[in-house]
Amino acid sequence: MKYLSILFLMLVSISSYADSGQDEITQPILKAIDTGKTDRVFSLAYPKGSPQRKYFSDSDVAEYDAKFRSLLESMGKSHGYFEYTKSDIPGIYEMVHYVFKFDRQPALVVFQLYKPENEWHLHSLAIDPELDDHMESSSKYRIGALGHEDVRLEIQANKGSNNDK
Repeated sequence: MKYLSILFLMLVSISSYADSGQDEITQPILKAIDTGKTDRVFSLAYPKGSPQRKYFSDSDVAEYDAKFRSLLESMGKSHGYFEYTKSDIPGIYEMVHYVFKFDRQPALVVFQLYKPENEWHLHSLAIDPELDDHMESSSKYRIGALGHEDVRLEIQANKGSNNDK
């Protein structure tokens, strides 16, 4: 039992260490967006000296910084955010969606992280203000699924459990 707990602690430590690379990449960007310091979001995502920065010219960086700033300023003040979904291929690729609550409307901030060798890198950063479009598509899919017998049986089963209220 003693060895099992040591092994568990080692696994937790390794897992925490492995995730720290992702947090070092995402947290400054999330904090900048949340606090309204949106002048250089793209520059934070791809800082000078980072492996991915070499794929962008200085004029590209300036242009993307301006586009992110313009979009985020049009959303209004942030009233917080939370992690909504995370999909991954463990140790290789991760996609994380955060929902931000802005004055004007909610928006998704999507990080795609990639670990080609020993370090995590930001593969892409996207800000998607079209959360309502995603929900509409999902609703249409769910309505279409009503034609399937297994979905109708699930709804029928849930109706039975709600009658107790």
